[in-house]
This record gives sequence, structure tokens and C-alpha cells, in this order.
Amino acid sequence: MAPGINLWLFKAPTLFDLGNATDVAIANGVNIINLSGVFPGDGFVEGVGASDVIANDARAQGVLWVNSAGNSANGDHWRGQFVDNADALGSGLALHEFVAGVDETNEFQSSAFQPFQVVLTWNDWPGSNQDYDLILCTSTFAQCFVSDTIQNGSQDPYESISLVFGFNVTWEVLILKKTGTNGTATFELYKNGTTGPFEHSVADHSILPPADATGAIAVGAIDEDNWTTGPQGSFSSQGPTNDGRIKPDIMGPNCAANFTLHSTGCFDGGGFPGTSASAPHVAGALALLNQANPSMTPTQLENLLYANAVDMGAGGFDNIFGRGRLQLPAPSSLGVSVNPATWAIGAIAPGATVRMNEANDVAVTNAGNVAETMTLRIANPGTAWAPGLGAGTESFHLQGLFVGSADAPGPSNFQADDTLLSGAPVEATATQFGMASGGLGFNPDAGGALTNNLLAYWKLDEPSGTRVDSAGANDLADNNTVTQAAGIQGNAAQFTAANSEYLSVADHAALSMGDFDFTIACWVYMDTVDAVRTILQKGTGGSLTFDEYQLFQANAGDTFKFAVGDGVGDNNIIDSGVVPTVGTWNFIAAWHDAAANTINIQINNGSVASGAWSGGSHDGTGPLTIGRRVDGTRYWNGRVEEVGIWKRVLTAQNRADLYHGGLGNTLNPGGTNGAGVPPGGVRDLWLSFTGPTHTTQSNQESIVVEVGVEQTP
Repeated sequence: MAPGINLWLFKAPTLFDLGNATDVAIANGVNIINLSGVFPGDGFVEGVGASDVIANDARAQGVLWVNSAGNSANGDHWRGQFVDNADALGSGLALHEFVAGVDETNEFQSSAFQPFQVVLTWNDWPGSNQDYDLILCTSTFAQCFVSDTIQNGSQDPYESISLVFGFNVTWEVLILKKTGTNGTATFELYKNGTTGPFEHSVADHSILPPADATGAIAVGAIDEDNWTTGPQGSFSSQGPTNDGRIKPDIMGPNCAANFTLHSTGCFDGGGFPGTSASAPHVAGALALLNQANPSMTPTQLENLLYANAVDMGAGGFDNIFGRGRLQLPAPSSLGVSVNPATWAIGAIAPGATVRMNEANDVAVTNAGNVAETMTLRIANPGTAWAPGLGAGTESFHLQGLFVGSADAPGPSNFQADDTLLSGAPVEATATQFGMASGGLGFNPDAGGALTNNLLAYWKLDEPSGTRVDSAGANDLADNNTVTQAAGIQGNAAQFTAANSEYLSVADHAALSMGDFDFTIACWVYMDTVDAVRTILQKGTGGSLTFDEYQLFQANAGDTFKFAVGDGVGDNNIIDSGVVPTVGTWNFIAAWHDAAANTINIQINNGSVASGAWSGGSHDGTGPLTIGRRVDGTRYWNGRVEEVGIWKRVLTAQNRADLYHGGLGNTLNPGGTNGAGVPPGGVRDLWLSFTGPTHTTQSNQESIVVEVGVEQTP
């Protein structure tokens, strides 16, 4: 556990208690909640049960919710669809057959004086009009207990029986379909307590609420004796959820020693057992990560937790081990200092730009021995600046962060345009300036997945000549001298249609498509909107049929469009509905969804235009061009930058991160070429600020900002 933290302990046996305990915890500043408990039958899919709502609401308020996944995979769970083909018991009742035509009961044994519960729920939440009863009988049917809530449209599809007997009992579970019920339900049947396994059981889909919630970190268990090798604890509940998501999220140790159970190891009966023991280990790990990285968001902490997990079982995120077993990163010995810690910018005239020079650059020193990605943070302390007296709200912008030279920024040039000051003390949006820990990356990247299946990425920030593919080997040749102009993220490629300027690369497997998922994204700026002009195309000729894919703007005053051709005799064009204006940057994302058989286009993270298309994309041998069609027509007149191609459908979050509220995003380099601070090294940074845009502002006062850095995942 993290030293020095405050612990709040709650006993919450009911959903009412859980809600009250959560409210009290959040009101008192608790930022990590561990629930070593589950509520069987509280909903069938995520979000419909009260416990899921409680967990998701806590996460929405910035609280990390860690939950035991459940202990139901080894005989305590059955799942299946209602079947009634025969009357195996000769009862004349509409009883479910656990084995079609053969067995209408599901047998298990209970132990003397040990309480247990059997729970039945089905896929008609909330307010079911499909009525089923849960029946529990002794093996001779001499004694039966029934849960027979009437589901007539307002009652949840839930039945439960709780018992304790003074002797061992063999039980038979039966499910009865009532009159008027259609018999199409999919059931979940659970039991808990000291009992033997169900005669008929299913291990998958056994994640219990609220561990199945999207806002919960579901923790499975690996026996302490098998921690590094596996397998998982046989009881550890498995995914997927009933709405198809992968769970659990991560694995923690089972049968570890604690204050009251000093012995360890599952094989000798020692230690604290179950996923209820595994979950607190993960919660404690998150507390340690939070202490080491106090400015990280809950999502960043969760991603850091997953990034350090050790993959087990099937490669990647899976329904048994999640992302793997818990492992914390090695302690970092960073000793980072910033000099100067403040910068007195002085007064900035409206629209003017002030930039640090060689005499007042910020030196960031890493006296430690670990290279880390760092984040620059700028804040207005509010002690030497006040808003002017004119109309509107003054705002100053962090225009750029330059590494290499104040006067001639080199390739390590990370720029942003984050509003910094607006009349009150405020901290700027974090601006990442390094990837020194290795690997390519975007910032922001909420899911940490923007580099997944990224096949090519051209920043297009070179002044002329070859444009480098930052993600692959498809560098673009410069034809007729494409020049450079200011862009969203640094500089952009400037195309002049009258000079027939374009960029190109020969056919390559990474750029060729087919009937599978792919996404194209870019930023564009039009100097004129006067004709059909192509942003990007891959194909073999002028016919759209032989387009593999094409992004273009159609005719004077027309919209951005996305075309896909099958190479045989057909094509489809989807219209974004957005008409570009001269002198305005637009972010375009276009994709083919092979599963949904659609092509789609979205402008500036707005509404998505979608059209049916089942032909896929022609996998041809033509080149890829930026700035014209392959046949030498439709030259672009304007700027293009940050062009990426992914062989997958980007999520809505991915697209939002690339758009970044109109600020854009870029692929930061990895390794020692980044702007991070290497072990024992020093980086000199130069900052650039632009003054307020309201020309009526007056009475400007001196501006002072604080400069700082912090470690990021």
C-alpha cells in the first residue's frame, strides 16, 4: 500500500449501502475505490444494474473504481438460452432443459450450516414482461423452494433463493417458463457460498456486476504459487461481458499473506483467497502510481497500470488474463530541475509574438539515470498580470515549443496553440515535448492506441524535397518543388496548382487496401475553392472505378468527399456535407468499415456521413499521390499536413484526439531524437507567446509565467 495515504473502510452488503458509501467516499476526496464484492444478477448487460451505475458515476467524477471480477468460473455459473423440447421429468411443466431433451435440472451440493444463494437473471432488463420462476428442490423432490416474482413489465428479470441447512444436501435447480412468456430468454445462473460445482456450468461470461461496468477495473486472480507462470485461478471469473467487451482488465495475486492471514500460498491453504484479495493489490498499485505521478488524470494512471502489466496466456488483451498480471514500473530516480522557473515576458501588443532567445532559454536538467517522457506545464501565477479594459476577454497563446535553436527550430519542433491566460490564474493544457523513453506516440492519445496499425504518417513539415514517412518506409517524392507554409502543427506542405506541384510514392503493401478496415486522416487548407481538387489518391487512372481511395473537394463551392472503387465496374462516393472556405484549416477523417459495409467521412470531429458499400477497396498497383489525381489532373491549391493511414477503423476517441479541439496532433519521434531529457542530460527550450487578438485591449501589464516539467507515462 502507498505510505501516508488515508484509508476509508466501508461495509456495504446491499446496493443501498454501496451507493451511500460511495457518496461519502467521494465527498471526502477519495480518488481510488476498491470493491471486493459483487452483486450477482444485478443486470444482464453493462449499465442497467444499480451497481454498474454507481461504479460508472464514480468514474465520471474522477474516481478510479477497482473491482473483484468474481469467483464464478469454476462451477458457480451457467449461461444458456431457454430450451424446452421434451418433458424429461414427466411434470407437464414448461421446464428449461440444461441438456436438450435429457436433463431439466442442474445439480449441486451444499454443506451443513453453510449459507448459500442461487440467483437467476435473463436478458430482458429493466422491467421485464417475460416471466420465469427459479425452483430449488432436494434431489428426491421431497422439498422445494420457489422464487416466483411476477414479471409483467415493471419488475426486473431477477429471481433469488437463499438457504442454510444443518446437514449436507444435494439440490436440483429448475427454471420454469410461465404462461404467456415467449421462451427466448438467455439466462445467467449463479450461486455463491460453500457449495459444490453445478452439474452443468459455463466459465465464460462469468464476470459479475459491477466488475462488468465500463467504469470499473475488473481484477482477476492468479494463485500466488503460480504468479509468474500461470494459469489463472480456476475460479477467476472470465469474459466477455454480455455486450461483448473484454474483461477482466488485469490480474492480481490470490492467496497472498495479509495482516490476519500470515501464511501464503494456495496449495497449502494459506493466505487471503479469491479475486477479493486480488483487487486490493491493484488498488494499492494505483495509489503508488498516483503518489509518484500526482498530476496524472485517472485515465493516464489506468493506462500506465496497463502499460506495465505482464502479458499472459493468449497474446494481447484477452478474456482470461485481461492485459496480464500486475507489475509496477521500476522506481525512477529522476531529478529534474528547471531554470529559470519563471519568465517575465513583459507586455505583448495585440497580435504580436514574443519568443525566448538564447539569453533567456529554459534549461531542463535531468540529474537522474532514467530517460522519461516529460510534459511542459506553463501557468500564470496571477501576481503580475491583469486583463485590459477593452471589450472581450484577453487570451494569450502558447504558440510554440522549440528544441534545438531559438532562431531556427530543427526537426524536434513541438508546437501547440493552447489558450494560456484569460484574466485569471490558470494552468495551460499540458504540452508533451518528448518521447525519450522510446517509441512513437501522439499527444493527446486517451486510449494509447493511435499508433496501433498505423502504416504511414507524413507530417509534411519539410521545407522542400522528400517528405519523410514517420511511421513506415513510404517517403514521398517531391514533384515540381512543393514548398512550405505555416500549418496546424508547425509547418505544412504548400501546393501551387499553377505549378503542377504534388508528392508521390510508388505502390506498397502498406498503402494498398482491399475489403478490410482502413482510415485516412489529414489537415487541409484551401487557397481557392474554385474547381475539383484532389487532396490524396491511390489508383491507376482517371476513372473512380479504379480509385483504390480518394479524398477530394468537388467543384466550386462544393463539399469534401471520399471515394472508394472496386476496380471492376463500380465505386461509391460519400459526401461530407461540409463546404470548405478559403483560408480555413479543416481536419478530415475518412474510413472504410468492412464489418458494417460502409464508407464514412467526418470533418472537424463533427457529424459522420456514412454510406453503404460492400465492394471494399480495389487492391491495385497504382501510386499514391498527394496534391493531384494520379492521371495528372485536379491539382490541389493550398496546404496539407499530418496525413496518416491506418489499417483499422479509428475510434471516435482516436479521431477526437487527432482533431484535439482544432489544435491538431502529431506523431512525436521516439528514441534519442525526441525532445525528452536523457539521463544526466540538459535540454534547452524556447517558448513563444502570441498576444491578445482583441485590438481594443488597453492598459497591458507585464506578464509572468511559471515554467515546470513533470514525468508522464
